[in-house]
Amino acid sequence: MTALINRKTHHIGGIEFRNPRKFQLLAVTVANSAMEGWQPTDEQIRALADAYDHPQPELDAQLNQLRHWRVPVAKPAITDEQALAHTFLNPNGTLKNKLGIHDKADLDEHEFIQGSLVGLRML
Repeated sequence: MTALINRKTHHIGGIEFRNPRKFQLLAVTVANSAMEGWQPTDEQIRALADAYDHPQPELDAQLNQLRHWRVPVAKPAITDEQALAHTFLNPNGTLKNKLGIHDKADLDEHEFIQGSLVGLRML
């Protein structure tokens, strides 16, 4: 984490932020996602910084769609591992998700970007 965010120089990854408020919000947002194991690239950090400065209606529409997705609830609780995997995992082992993504790398990237945008908007 310390290598990713440098609070003294206002760097996140290889990107310097001169606006202290923008740096603070982006640092908290990136730190939150990085705690879950994601290591964003400089390109992804730039995209997040750009989202801070510019509205992105297509992302807002995706986030709004995700808010209304119904999560299947199994009743009673599933105790059988195969049934649990069938309910929550795609055949290749990735978690079933609202976007229908089956590739783990793509899912990780979408989780980082969308989760970070939600966190950024909440801040």
